[in-house]
Amino acid sequence: MNNTKVLVYRNDILAPSECYIAEQIRACRRWQPLLVGQRRVIGGAALDHIEARILRKDENIFKKLYHDVCRRLGAAPITDVKMLRAEGGALLHAHFGPDALDIWPVVRRLRIPMVVTLHGYDINTKREWWEAGHGGKRYRNYPRALLRLAGHPCVHFLAVSEAVRTRAVDFGIPPSKIKVSYIGIDTDTFQPGGTPITRRKKSVIFVGRLVENKGVNYLLRAFASVHRRVAGSELIIIGDGPLRIQLEEEARVLNIPARFEGTLPSAAVRAQLGEARLLCLPSVTISNGESEGFGLVLLEAQSCGVPVLSSARGGAYEGILHGDTGFRFAERDVVDLSERICFLLENDAVLARMAENAAAHVRSTFDIRACSARLEEAYDAICAHSAPPRRDPLARVRKFAAHVSRVVRKPFSSANYWEERYASNGISGPGSYNHLAEFKAEIINAFVREQRIVTVIEFGCGDGNQLRYADYPSYVGFDISATAVERCRHIFRGDSRKSFFLLESYSRQQADVALSLDVIFHLVEDNVFDEYMTRLFSASHKFVIIYSSNTDENERHQSPHVRHRLFTAWVRRNRPDWRLWKHIPNRYPFDGDDQSTSFCDFFIYKRAPSDRGDGRVV
Repeated sequence: MNNTKVLVYRNDILAPSECYIAEQIRACRRWQPLLVGQRRVIGGAALDHIEARILRKDENIFKKLYHDVCRRLGAAPITDVKMLRAEGGALLHAHFGPDALDIWPVVRRLRIPMVVTLHGYDINTKREWWEAGHGGKRYRNYPRALLRLAGHPCVHFLAVSEAVRTRAVDFGIPPSKIKVSYIGIDTDTFQPGGTPITRRKKSVIFVGRLVENKGVNYLLRAFASVHRRVAGSELIIIGDGPLRIQLEEEARVLNIPARFEGTLPSAAVRAQLGEARLLCLPSVTISNGESEGFGLVLLEAQSCGVPVLSSARGGAYEGILHGDTGFRFAERDVVDLSERICFLLENDAVLARMAENAAAHVRSTFDIRACSARLEEAYDAICAHSAPPRRDPLARVRKFAAHVSRVVRKPFSSANYWEERYASNGISGPGSYNHLAEFKAEIINAFVREQRIVTVIEFGCGDGNQLRYADYPSYVGFDISATAVERCRHIFRGDSRKSFFLLESYSRQQADVALSLDVIFHLVEDNVFDEYMTRLFSASHKFVIIYSSNTDENERHQSPHVRHRLFTAWVRRNRPDWRLWKHIPNRYPFDGDDQSTSFCDFFIYKRAPSDRGDGRVV
């Protein structure tokens, strides 16, 4: 394509913590980025060698009033349109969802496509928090406005991690419209150096803002135990924020050697990494749902040859090779964190091996040049497939027709939803990962051993990640999605104990146990739910294990692919030959955070002794 100028937009350019946006701009080679914002942040990130435009430069009271009126009306300020039209960009790349909504009226007038990078808080934060006005009055309708924006054919999304993408899909953004695009880091800037790692002081370093979701208070509590056990250990906190005074006081009360260095220039941070043995990012999900999108400091530390420990939602699973370049741990698990810190501070051989692996891992996977090249390919694809929006003289007629279409539209299809989700590289959901997956595996594996189970059949094998934790003698998995079945076959291609089939090929096979994990509340259609339950209880001659919610209460704004069911009532009515043998409450009961807690419990049913199945055994 001829025009390769991209307008990179952020309302305020750029906060000191957003230097990664500047680095991504500098790393572009084929496209010519122009940084655009409403205001320049005083003392913000360095913008050396970056071309920038400020839309609110030399703004007086009348211009401010004009822009405020435009914003309230959802109109594009003509001055902004003229300035950016003169730049001739082919595409606008907005960072963060709220910023995308603010600039969208201008983009619409420019008639160019827009891509929005979601970083974490802009998709993880709960709808209720926005709607209550905690993000400001102007963003009360942010959740609904973002979904309306996602419906526009010229708007596309990027996620900084698979965890963010999964959350976005659960939020309601179509899976086909959002892809993962890692930002990466400059591995030439972040290189191993300083004192050899096994000869360094036994120091652990944290780098980040001192805010609640960074979880520094949990690191302090873990380090109290570390300090008692490991002579000479010290903790270095780099960063500033509203919790600094509180955290300094907590460190004093705990009597731990913690140095609070405040905000440091990038070169000084690299120097500190060159003298540290470990970096810890103990991020947590807070009450409003906000959590770490990735945590680029994990990559920066590893690139410098420093092993890492983290509970960050994206980075702990996508940025760390667990056991090879560092360790991940569950959010707020102070005991596990302290044990892992002590282990690495006391085992030089393991530390040295991890340090070497860490640098190689980041160079091969997260170098910003390679990541930015993939970003430019995404730009190419978006521009190739996005026809510019044209003025439509029949816009009102079409809007009415769309309304009628919504009223008479085809019912939601759970089968289509899951095939589309997996086909666009989506995952089963947060319940199949992290500590939730480990909890499920712990319960089921113990049950298989205790009851001497030989054969297992599962309806809804999904992306296969939950099955990685399983220990079954013989397993057959069925799924409605052909993409999911092929993915599982690929993952377990060397395991002769496991086989996978499309649901349509099920022919009354039976097993010792029939499994249903995180499926029933996704069966939106009544006939699909009834067929599924009938099949599930016909597929076992001993036990049925269900992991699901069990209620008829459904929220008005919940995702379209979720419908809770009081399935125990169905079993009582339709399968009186089965008895509820055991109910196991969730170790992580739902507290409003649907990424790290769950509304599901275990329900284990046992066939009554007098009734025998007559189907074929798997």
